[in-house]
Amino acid sequence: MRRIAELGEGDSIVEVTLPADARREDFSMPKTMQVHAVKYRVNGHEPQLLLTSMLDHECYQAIDVAQLYHERWEIELSYDEIKTHMLEREEALRRKTPKAISQEIWGLLIAYNLVRYRMIEVASDIGGPHNRISFRNTIHLLRIFCLVRAWEDAVSKLPARLSGLDEMLSLLLLPMRRADRSYPRHVKIRMSSYKRNPGRPRATGSKSLKKPLK
Repeated sequence: MRRIAELGEGDSIVEVTLPADARREDFSMPKTMQVHAVKYRVNGHEPQLLLTSMLDHECYQAIDVAQLYHERWEIELSYDEIKTHMLEREEALRRKTPKAISQEIWGLLIAYNLVRYRMIEVASDIGGPHNRISFRNTIHLLRIFCLVRAWEDAVSKLPARLSGLDEMLSLLLLPMRRADRSYPRHVKIRMSSYKRNPGRPRATGSKSLKKPLK
């Protein structure tokens, strides 16, 4: 990287050389590109460097870029909510044509966003952030409501039932995340098609007969 302008501590505009492989895939890409470089460090972790094409450092300040970078990974939680809790680990597409599969995926995403929208409404009523309401318990309550309560009462009583549902959802507030929580990295065993032998290797030769194996 070649430094173009120093904007502040850990905040600068730099010029980077784009990889040749990327330029071969898209011939319109330039050889070099100016990017916004943000260097920061979270307590207990190594310094990190972020590169973004958003060059306006007044609109996109360094601290905001660093925070948004970590918030973008919240989408992984959404994938877990859809696959684990909505589909109950049965994430198989049942339709047999591309058009029907597209319809199934859109239906799933609409259902997910409807649940999230209900959580946002409940959170706004209690004055708290919507991401602190338990999605897993919310979808369980909504399933029970749709399968049982919504069919028992008359249509005129549904608004009152929905109000009661919101009161129950407001009780699903999760505790604050611990800022100092960390998970040390561990070396995982390399995947292999052979079973792992937890015991000691069997001795070979005549010496192995002197002491029986346990």
